[in-house]
Amino acid sequence: MTYSLNEISSLMLKAARGSGLPMGLAEDCAAAGTWLICHGQDGAAAVWEGLVSRGVIWKGPSLLDQVIARGIDNPQTVQIMDAPLLFLGMAGVVSAQTGTQIRIEFLNGCHAVLDPDGMTVTGILSGGGDAVVTMVRGSGAPPGIHTPRTTRVDISPALIRSLTERAALTYVPATAESRQRGAGAGLTDND
Repeated sequence: MTYSLNEISSLMLKAARGSGLPMGLAEDCAAAGTWLICHGQDGAAAVWEGLVSRGVIWKGPSLLDQVIARGIDNPQTVQIMDAPLLFLGMAGVVSAQTGTQIRIEFLNGCHAVLDPDGMTVTGILSGGGDAVVTMVRGSGAPPGIHTPRTTRVDISPALIRSLTERAALTYVPATAESRQRGAGAGLTDND
């Protein structure tokens, strides 16, 4: 079944919140998944992999902050524990926000180049290990310009079910007690 990009982005955010992530990390995770989807990758599966393994979700944003702090053309070696595709999505978001090109060389021989216009990966992307991350001056779209390449996403029912179950952990139960405590419209809905 196909879903709108907005539906999947919202579902990824809710699933990240249902996994117990703080709002900022949940937003980073969902933005990375959305960026991947917009660039022809399975971003929802990458987000799910990250939610299950958790390492890149907690470390990825700070690793990329270190790369930004070092500045243009200063390589930074980082430890990518799991979910490398999600890390590429995070780097893609940073690339789009800063207008720079980000190069990632995994020690297993895989290379990725991310810029505001897209992503190129050569080699086999596999989990774990070290990677060298470098920001270089890019010549792509200016910072902040995001051009989605897709508006509809085809996602497996099993993945949708998993994300939906995780998202449901954020919902307040519909009981009289929860309504008395302020959930929903309360005991009377006189709008």
